[in-house]
Amino acid sequence: MNLNEEISRMKQIMTVICEDYSPAGKEVPREELNQIVVHKSNPKNRENILNNGLTPRAGECYKTYAGYGVKCTPAIFATNTTNPRAFFDPYVDDDIWEIDTTKIPNIKWYKDKHYESGKKHIVTFEPIPVEALKLRDKDNFK
Repeated sequence: MNLNEEISRMKQIMTVICEDYSPAGKEVPREELNQIVVHKSNPKNRENILNNGLTPRAGECYKTYAGYGVKCTPAIFATNTTNPRAFFDPYVDDDIWEIDTTKIPNIKWYKDKHYESGKKHIVTFEPIPVEALKLRDKDNFK
């Protein structure tokens, strides 16, 4: 079998293995979930989020991490802290959204299995309504 055939075969195997890929690790117990968790998003998404809240999706970063051609479960990623050093891509100038978890008590959160257990990154697969969101002034986090 030549190299191209082998690569093609491996892609087919990975597609079958990774179909419906999920970033969810263990469920985060309610008592370990902070009242405020943080989601970062490109400012081009601001108006849509202000009008519709956060909707689970498979964004480019997620697709790149999982691998193109892999069917990714739509998700919303966040950080279970307001410490800016723990945020996703802390040096990228994205919008910072506070999610008030007390306003969405039935939404389940999971550890993001892309990171080791000590990290604060979490994920959910449920939409987050506008009422639970607040766009933060970045200067409040510096």
